[in-house]
Amino acid sequence: MGGWHLAHRATKDSNYIGISSKIKLPFSCTCIDDSNLTTYDGVFPEFIHGFYASDNFHNYGIDIGIIYRKNKFRIFHHAAPNTCVNSDPTTIDDRILNDVHMGDIIELRTAISGKYITAKVLKNNTIIKTYKVELAEDEENDIHAMTRLNEGAKINREILMATNRTNNYLECGAKFHYVSMYDSTLTTTDYDFVILNKDNSEVSHYADEKFEFMINNFHYSGKDLLSGYKCMFFETSNDQNYVSDFAKCDFSK
Repeated sequence: MGGWHLAHRATKDSNYIGISSKIKLPFSCTCIDDSNLTTYDGVFPEFIHGFYASDNFHNYGIDIGIIYRKNKFRIFHHAAPNTCVNSDPTTIDDRILNDVHMGDIIELRTAISGKYITAKVLKNNTIIKTYKVELAEDEENDIHAMTRLNEGAKINREILMATNRTNNYLECGAKFHYVSMYDSTLTTTDYDFVILNKDNSEVSHYADEKFEFMINNFHYSGKDLLSGYKCMFFETSNDQNYVSDFAKCDFSK
């Protein structure tokens, strides 16, 4: 799913199999749901971890984390082709994080181990949801997502407003006000723990190229307006060298 990537922080290296992050959820959050089950035209706040690797045959990738859908925080994933065994039916009720509310602080732990990527959501140091996704491995069709991701991946930590729309979203009503992702620890393939900081990662802020529109008879792209159209983002570092990303996005009228 495309969208407005308020804070897309990617590791410089590709030797990671896990990441944990704290998330301060927004105190105000609204989504626009898909118009029906087969039309993917919703607009959703997402706070995710992404894992990416490739080989001579395919590019593998999976985003996994928190989505605000149908007025509930839920755990979900979205994967590139040939990465997972099954796609994500995001409306299943057991994905709802019933104990998670606006303004809460939670922890998202995600890790690759063997044939699965596992995500755990913690609140007050207690696991409240565990979610497993099976990785694809099909020798006959040269699909090796499980092998490649276990060998090490580039990891993203991301705050975004996700949508497949190319128009009619700037004043649709979707928003999140002031979310932060911080205190992230990476796990390497050697099972070392590494602080995510400004030295081992790069941050970018962008809207996908497909977002183009007219305002007052002037043509703009999403990239032109990302930093000026009801959006805000910044980063900080603390004494322990952890890097934090903060963002706001507001598509209300």
